[in-house]
Amino acid sequence: MDYRLSLKTPLGDDALILQEFDGAESLSQPFRFRLDMVSKQQSIKPSALLGKAVTWSVAGPDGDQRHFSGIVREFVAAGEWGRDYRVYHAEIVPWFWLLSRTADCRIFQNKSVRDIIQTVLGECDQSDFDLSGIKGSHPQREYCVQYRETDFNFLSRLMEEEGVFYFFRHAEGSHKMMVSDDPSAFYICNDKEVEYRTNPDVVSRVSAWLPRREFRPGVWTQRDYDFEAPTKNLLTTKNTLLDVPPTRAYELFDYPGGYTDKEQGDNLTRLRMEEEEAPYGETDGQGTCRHFSPGAKFSLVRHDIQSEQGSYTISTTHHRAADY
Repeated sequence: MDYRLSLKTPLGDDALILQEFDGAESLSQPFRFRLDMVSKQQSIKPSALLGKAVTWSVAGPDGDQRHFSGIVREFVAAGEWGRDYRVYHAEIVPWFWLLSRTADCRIFQNKSVRDIIQTVLGECDQSDFDLSGIKGSHPQREYCVQYRETDFNFLSRLMEEEGVFYFFRHAEGSHKMMVSDDPSAFYICNDKEVEYRTNPDVVSRVSAWLPRREFRPGVWTQRDYDFEAPTKNLLTTKNTLLDVPPTRAYELFDYPGGYTDKEQGDNLTRLRMEEEEAPYGETDGQGTCRHFSPGAKFSLVRHDIQSEQGSYTISTTHHRAADY
């Protein structure tokens, strides 16, 4: 099935011709793509592209386009292609990755995690983000210290602690970081209803479907100590909601839990248990649905096994397309 690739860079139209791209994107992970390109320009300066935004798209036989956007992290000049062209490779990452190039030592006082995320992301001049998906209660922290950490590692640590995740929505010329703590942030995919088919004539289809289940711990317990109220009981426990009885004999324990309020401790323990439960029921698949992306929801239909049909949320995608 024919796919058409196109690429826009700061060098201008057709300065670089995209032949193939390959890469992956996941919930709460910076995406990475490799672009394989050719050009009649034999000596393109890396400085013209490094840290700059590029956009590429893939269009199927139906003409429907899927756009991708990102920042050039690496640019490689390779060998010749034919008589007139030179081969180039580029690695593309999100603007959020730029925060791995900055580090600081500072204190945030009486700020919630949402406030801190807003501040740190806003310091990046290429930032494009949406925090409206943060619905839960995130208490102010009396002190929150970033010490000899990159901004990327600092925010990643805070978001993981409080159950905040992110994904990217790509559009022509942009990729917005969607930050949330609630499943309501997930959206309906353009490929919203997909058939399970091995027929190559179907433009958007799922051709492989491999559900898997993984043994997970069944109990999470943690405890802390409040020196101002030493008799306060801060032990919290959360049992799994998974209907796999043997797992309940396996408990994870942590101390200190990082809280002095029992209600906050209960919430953090629930988050840790949900974190353990998340990998339990996942499905690997393969297909030609170019609009699939982390955070997107779709319905699988026409599977031979009725129980496999239904609604799914995408956590990871691996894309590959070529146009020779």
